[in-house]
Order: sequence, then structure tokens, then C-alpha cells
Amino acid sequence: MKAKPDIGFAQRKDLNEFLESGAADRAEKPAAAPVAAPPAATPPVVEEGPRYGRARVQKIFNFPEELADRLREEALARSKQKGGRVTEKDIVIEALEAFLKR
Repeated sequence: MKAKPDIGFAQRKDLNEFLESGAADRAEKPAAAPVAAPPAATPPVVEEGPRYGRARVQKIFNFPEELADRLREEALARSKQKGGRVTEKDIVIEALEAFLKR
């Protein structure tokens, strides 16, 4: 049967001295050149309006059980009709966009 590994070396060395010295960080990172300050006359960039892209925002809602069942059934029916996957999320997005257009 194998003996347990000897971890006594951790107690013999002062690990806090090593951790606080930052020697590991200096070994991993090369010395960086000094960064020049940006010119002071640069005007800030102002966006014209809200930008909508591919970003998604998570919203969590609690639906009545009957409505959730109808949503699940509709997603299944559309998936069969289309021959590809139609998710419940797709249906909710479509419905909200139609509702909020008015």
C-alpha cells in the first residue's frame, strides 16, 4: 500500500512570504513599457441614440400553468408544421414584438 504524500514542506516554508512578495506575478508578466497619457484635447465620443444589436437581456416571468401549457403545445405544433425547431422563446418574442408595435 502506498504511503500518503508528504505535505510537510508546506509547513516548513513560509508560504505567506512568497504570496505577499508578488514573485509569481512578476514571473508571469513581462515588464510593461510606461503608458503615455492620452492627449487632453480629444473630444469624447457621443452616441446618437440607443444601439440595438445582438445582445440579449434575460427576463424571468411566471406564467399561469394553463398559459405555459398552451405555449408549449404551440411550440410543438409549429415545430411539426415547419419541420424545424420552434422554441417557446421564439413565440414569446414574436408575440411581444407584435403587441409592442402599436
